[in-house]
Amino acid sequence: MDAAEYARHALARLPASPERDALACLRGEALLAAGQPGQAREVFASLLRDNAAGSVAERARRGLAVAEAAAR
Repeated sequence: MDAAEYARHALARLPASPERDALACLRGEALLAAGQPGQAREVFASLLRDNAAGSVAERARRGLAVAEAAAR
Protein backbone atom coordinates (compact mmCIF):
# COMPACT_ATOMS: atom_id res chain seq x y z
CA MET A 1 0.00 0.00 0.00
CA ASP A 2 2.96 2.31 0.58
CA ALA A 3 3.88 2.22 -3.11
CA ALA A 4 0.37 3.26 -4.08
CA GLU A 5 0.51 6.21 -1.68
CA TYR A 6 3.91 7.34 -2.92
CA ALA A 7 2.60 7.18 -6.47
CA ARG A 8 -0.52 9.14 -5.50
CA HIS A 9 1.61 11.95 -4.09
CA ALA A 10 3.85 12.01 -7.15
CA LEU A 11 0.84 12.06 -9.50
CA ALA A 12 -0.46 15.18 -7.82
CA ARG A 13 2.73 17.00 -8.81
CA LEU A 14 3.17 15.80 -12.39
CA PRO A 15 1.69 17.43 -15.47
CA ALA A 16 -0.08 15.30 -18.06
CA SER A 17 2.52 13.18 -19.85
CA PRO A 18 3.22 9.59 -20.85
CA GLU A 19 5.33 9.25 -17.70
CA ARG A 20 2.39 10.36 -15.55
CA ASP A 21 0.16 7.78 -17.26
CA ALA A 22 2.72 5.06 -16.59
CA LEU A 23 2.90 6.10 -12.94
CA ALA A 24 -0.90 5.97 -12.71
CA CYS A 25 -0.79 2.39 -14.02
CA LEU A 26 1.87 1.55 -11.47
CA ARG A 27 -0.36 2.97 -8.74
CA GLY A 28 -3.28 0.86 -9.94
CA GLU A 29 -1.10 -2.24 -9.97
CA ALA A 30 0.15 -1.47 -6.46
CA LEU A 31 -3.42 -1.11 -5.25
CA LEU A 32 -4.28 -4.49 -6.77
CA ALA A 33 -1.29 -6.05 -5.05
CA ALA A 34 -2.42 -4.49 -1.76
CA GLY A 35 -5.87 -6.06 -2.10
CA GLN A 36 -7.68 -2.85 -3.03
CA PRO A 37 -9.38 -3.72 -6.35
CA GLY A 38 -12.05 -1.04 -6.01
CA GLN A 39 -9.51 1.74 -5.72
CA ALA A 40 -7.42 0.19 -8.50
CA ARG A 41 -10.48 0.11 -10.74
CA GLU A 42 -10.98 3.84 -10.16
CA VAL A 43 -7.38 4.59 -11.12
CA PHE A 44 -7.48 2.53 -14.31
CA ALA A 45 -10.92 3.81 -15.34
CA SER A 46 -9.86 7.42 -14.78
CA LEU A 47 -6.72 6.92 -16.83
CA LEU A 48 -8.72 5.44 -19.70
CA ARG A 49 -11.29 8.24 -19.55
CA ASP A 50 -8.54 10.82 -19.79
CA ASN A 51 -6.39 9.09 -22.39
CA ALA A 52 -7.94 6.00 -23.98
CA ALA A 53 -5.41 5.96 -26.81
CA GLY A 54 -2.29 6.74 -24.79
CA SER A 55 0.89 4.73 -24.62
CA VAL A 56 -0.27 2.76 -21.56
CA ALA A 57 -3.91 2.33 -22.56
CA GLU A 58 -3.61 -1.42 -23.13
CA ARG A 59 -1.87 -1.84 -19.77
CA ALA A 60 -4.68 0.16 -18.13
CA ARG A 61 -7.35 -1.98 -19.86
CA ARG A 62 -5.72 -5.16 -18.58
CA GLY A 63 -5.48 -3.67 -15.08
CA LEU A 64 -9.10 -2.61 -15.20
CA ALA A 65 -10.18 -6.12 -16.19
CA VAL A 66 -8.18 -7.65 -13.34
CA ALA A 67 -9.54 -5.11 -10.86
CA GLU A 68 -13.13 -5.73 -11.93
CA ALA A 69 -12.69 -9.49 -11.67
CA ALA A 70 -11.08 -9.16 -8.24
CA ALA A 71 -13.85 -6.90 -6.99
CA ARG A 72 -16.51 -9.55 -7.59
